[in-house]
Amino acid sequence: LAIIRHLGGVPGGLGVSRIARELGLNPSTCFNLLKTLVHEGIVDFDDQTKTYMIGLGLVALAKGSLEQASHARMVRGHLQAIATDHGVTATLWQRSAGERVVLIDRADSDATVQVHMAIGQRLPMYLASLGRCFAAHSGLSRQQLRERFDALRWDDPPSFRDYLASVEQARLCGYSTDINHFAKGVTTASAAVL
Repeated sequence: LAIIRHLGGVPGGLGVSRIARELGLNPSTCFNLLKTLVHEGIVDFDDQTKTYMIGLGLVALAKGSLEQASHARMVRGHLQAIATDHGVTATLWQRSAGERVVLIDRADSDATVQVHMAIGQRLPMYLASLGRCFAAHSGLSRQQLRERFDALRWDDPPSFRDYLASVEQARLCGYSTDINHFAKGVTTASAAVL
């Protein structure tokens, strides 16, 4: 599990020596664990770069768990109603480890143009409109928010001043929007479920 968590927290792949070193594992033990994870489809191995990365098998495992999550089942009807009534893609995100959020449910409309996001997809917690909602309830200082904001990748980043103002608006109003900053041509609207 430590190997899976470690690979899930880094972009791209890592070699067995680096994984073993960073996790304090015996390289031989680490190699055997990785071999098993590859066999089970949880981890993928790239023959050319000799690196390991999270595989789609993990998503399949997580999907079964996410589909059974009671809070996701409870709001499924509401999520579908939002998608259908407004012709949008409605998503439900949950905070996960490492200041990330994971998509745990999605409802689509029959609109001609749709935004597709895969269950299990992860994003930085403070990004887009959902990030402003998380930031509004985070208890982080202005400096701490600035550090997190500076690490985010946007298509068209807002100024930090505008970001802070929208975080405060999310705190007061209970929702936030992001127009073209997270992804050009995409508007997101979010509300925190506390």
